[in-house]
Amino acid sequence: NQDLEVAACLELVRNYAIDGIHLDYIRYPNLDCDYSDSSRHAFETSLGRPVANWPQDCRPDGLDFEAFLQWKRDNISRLVERIHREVKAIRPDLKLSAAVYGNWENARTAVAQDARLWAENGWVDFLCPMNYEAKLEDFRRWTAQQTAAVGHLLPIYAGIGVWLLPDAASCVQQIQAARQLGASGYIFFQQTPKLADQILPFIATGVNSLPAGSVLPHHHPQFQATVKPPADKNSLCAYRLGETYSCEIAIPGNIRIATLKHTLLRDGLYPLPDYRTQIFRTAQGVRLKSRPPEPGFYTWKLEAEDSSGQTWLTWGPSFQVTEFTPKD
Repeated sequence: NQDLEVAACLELVRNYAIDGIHLDYIRYPNLDCDYSDSSRHAFETSLGRPVANWPQDCRPDGLDFEAFLQWKRDNISRLVERIHREVKAIRPDLKLSAAVYGNWENARTAVAQDARLWAENGWVDFLCPMNYEAKLEDFRRWTAQQTAAVGHLLPIYAGIGVWLLPDAASCVQQIQAARQLGASGYIFFQQTPKLADQILPFIATGVNSLPAGSVLPHHHPQFQATVKPPADKNSLCAYRLGETYSCEIAIPGNIRIATLKHTLLRDGLYPLPDYRTQIFRTAQGVRLKSRPPEPGFYTWKLEAEDSSGQTWLTWGPSFQVTEFTPKD
């Protein structure tokens, strides 16, 4: 019942000093649902005609399968939009987030969840993809797809399934991958003795040994970044060592560009000491030009003040610098 869920969210917002609402299970259970009488009535009303052969016509290969699938996606998306609209009307500062499947294209069909649409429409403030995979290459693939799709719109906090991983070292590999690929952070699932007794103490002395800082990625606003592609068109986002990386950024009008600070980060975390990026003013914002001094994964961080004196913070898309071996 969508009305009941919205009412529960509004009760929390009105009566408690919460910082945000996190939507979990914001999806259908699986592909083979919902074929209840109420679902049939609502779908046929939306369709404008009866379904001749219910529910077979709404199953894969059925005549109305695609329409039924889109109707289910619209149901979930409409709920997310409504929660966002009504919650923000009361508390504009409150953050709305969602736990979403890692494989976004599959999720649109399997569970009628369209996370990319929510991000593109500004209905969520950040996303927590459940990239729960034991294989590092699968975790990397999903995280890269997510940050490439919507990383310029909102923070992505990659979910790490610690219960699937054999040891703390495997967890470190996924943390490093999330940082390298442009995620704004990561989230562990789930809380277990293994996480508390083995993994957290281990990462505290290594990948999490630096101070977290005082500014959270939640200040990340929507922005448009246009990146000049690398010279080698076959390398996707990999630049040759010594090649100039150039990116034009549209800065929101309420940002005081004079206060802008830029930091180039290696592996999404480590600032390069004494390294300066060229910053040029443009009609819409700024253009960044840099030549990272060594191979690795890089991203940039911009920090400034807005017209009200609040801190504005955003990250750029991840890119890679490699040493290319000339071909004969």
